[in-house]
Amino acid sequence: MLENGLTDYQLIRSKRKSLSIQIDHSGAIVVRAPIRLDKSVIESFINSKKKWIEKKQNLILSRKKISYKDGEMFYYLGKSYPLEITSNHKPSVDFNGEKFLLSGDGKSNLLAFYKDQFIKIVQPRIEYFSKKFDFKYRNVRYRKQKTVWGSCGPKNDINLNYLLMMSPISVIDYVLIHELCHTKIKNHSSQFWNLVEKTMPNYKEQVKWLKHHGHELHALLD
Repeated sequence: MLENGLTDYQLIRSKRKSLSIQIDHSGAIVVRAPIRLDKSVIESFINSKKKWIEKKQNLILSRKKISYKDGEMFYYLGKSYPLEITSNHKPSVDFNGEKFLLSGDGKSNLLAFYKDQFIKIVQPRIEYFSKKFDFKYRNVRYRKQKTVWGSCGPKNDINLNYLLMMSPISVIDYVLIHELCHTKIKNHSSQFWNLVEKTMPNYKEQVKWLKHHGHELHALLD
């Protein structure tokens, strides 16, 4: 039986060998488990992580909400820039290299801006990596997602989270390479991670950046 505060969680089963727990940007519990693992084992594992879960949730709840006011800071390719509200009649976001110029709704316009810029940057890069390292993908889709940065389907269709436009280009490259490696190896075995490291030797630095700053990217969806 689950302890108080742990009963509401999302369970994702897949062809994996181990259990993992993730706290998403909203504070929700996401559990990933092997397909046939007994639910009692899963819930015992969740109970054992209670202190860690509560610590993560309290940290998330204490974070500042985005206000979309003059001076609010937003990431663009890993660096933070201020927002300036303008009086243009047409809703839009422009970036002049020093600040964001916003007219209209902040959230919807920034999301549209990030998506447009992300597609422009990523499309030639994914083609470059696929040719250089002999990866073969079918399609690329760009979405805003709360829990994952990318995914690769069974037919090598790749999904990418365009919130990554806020991260450094090296982090974007890591996510591209990660998903391209899944076109050859569909799991997270040691063989997969060896392929990632062979393709991008410093990938662990990019993983660390995402762990430290990922919540700031996801905050745009709150």
